[in-house]
Amino acid sequence: MSPDPGPQIALEAPLAALLAEAGFYLGRLSLLRKVWTPWPGFAYWPLTARAALLETRDAGYEADFPTLLGLGALPSPSRPSRGLRMACGWILAKRDLEAGSQDKPIIPSQAAETFYRLDAPWLKRGTASGRPDLNLPGLGVWSLAPRLLQSGLPPLLVLAITLASWQHQGPDHPKRDPCGWLLGAVLGGRMGIIPQALEGMGAALAESAASEAGGRPGVLARLRASGGWREFAACFFRAVALNAGRLCELALKAQEMLIAHRELISTWVRAPRQPALLLDLLLKRPVLELPEIAREMEITQRTAAGLVTKLKELAVLEEITGQKRGRRFAYRPLLDLLLPPQEEK
Repeated sequence: MSPDPGPQIALEAPLAALLAEAGFYLGRLSLLRKVWTPWPGFAYWPLTARAALLETRDAGYEADFPTLLGLGALPSPSRPSRGLRMACGWILAKRDLEAGSQDKPIIPSQAAETFYRLDAPWLKRGTASGRPDLNLPGLGVWSLAPRLLQSGLPPLLVLAITLASWQHQGPDHPKRDPCGWLLGAVLGGRMGIIPQALEGMGAALAESAASEAGGRPGVLARLRASGGWREFAACFFRAVALNAGRLCELALKAQEMLIAHRELISTWVRAPRQPALLLDLLLKRPVLELPEIAREMEITQRTAAGLVTKLKELAVLEEITGQKRGRRFAYRPLLDLLLPPQEEK
């Protein structure tokens, strides 16, 4: 008996063109990721925090970006606001998925755990610890990607079909959308797609579907009612192209900014070596306290304070706490690049 060839799917020319365009922008981002050596640290925390905040805002809540960045890559705030709790839950759910095997599909229990962890219920006061609901509808769609890939479908098309299946079969719950976008980003990464281009998908999809009847809500409502995935796939491919293109632009601007600030330091600082090393650290950790700077750079807090003073004088660093103890310093130009001020209103 011959093996099951899997689903045979033909794409109409316009949809195939959108898939190709998304692939083009993903290719550009992939090349930039390979040649720009700071990318791993830049992606691990600043871009992750940015995506978490975008998803939090898409859910209708707000969190302070510098506060979120200052919590570090495994945030665990005390008494957080609803928005900050959601952003932290998104980040921790992502970290949990990243810790698992990256060459295997997402199994139903992992999807259920992500759904449960997404809004960090353990950080909510008065909430007893609960357990993931393994009976949520639609969990099985996340384990079907290998069969679709074996049939010869492109990974990005496999991801679009998987996300559409989750929207159609998943639970009728406010966490369905953000959970799907996060699981999709991780699944995409396991299939060789740059996951950062798939994060913040809620906002990108809202923009890419703006010209469709009813916008994103209309597209998703029709998908949930009929199961027809092509309209959603077209919007998804456009959203991926938007995200990947913007990340390329953001990374290039970050590189230009870093070069300009290094030149500023070499011109105006008598001993530029350690200030330049601090600048490199700030690209990975844009909001830091003095003890963290001292620990990361293996220097004394007194030396760290001197470095901070030099960068403050050059308008590279900015104190954001206004207190004598526990002072935090932000690489403000990078924060404004990640989320421009007009987006923070």
